Amino acid sequence: MAARPATGTAKVAGAAGSAGSGTKAGAAASVAGNGGSGPAAAGAGGTEDGWRRRVMLHLERRKRFPPGGTDGTVRVTFTIDRSGNVLSARIARPAANGALNREAEKLLKRASPLPAPPPDVGSGATLTLTVPLIFER
Repeated sequence: MAARPATGTAKVAGAAGSAGSGTKAGAAASVAGNGGSGPAAAGAGGTEDGWRRRVMLHLERRKRFPPGGTDGTVRVTFTIDRSGNVLSARIARPAANGALNREAEKLLKRASPLPAPPPDVGSGATLTLTVPLIFER
């Protein structure tokens, strides 16, 4: 295991678009267009994958390991508009540690706006994403 700073770090899983990508926990961000009514198109030329990676890196840079937190994963679902503004967010699968869940909710407010989706990702005015947020010391 790699050395971690004393203050702790938080990792985001799913920066790549497939389960076999070697990302922590092998999870991929899922995207639904039209307010969550269906999966987004695969994205021509990797456009969607590149955007997902930018979203995940954006979250990673703004995440903090909370006081009283323990290692764990929080799965969050959030909706953004075409400009990247977070319109709503909820915990889809909580961590056992409440401090991680609270940090995940704060993170989505703090990180807004996220990178705007490319025009060919999704089909409506909003997109709903579900991503795992991994917290490790």
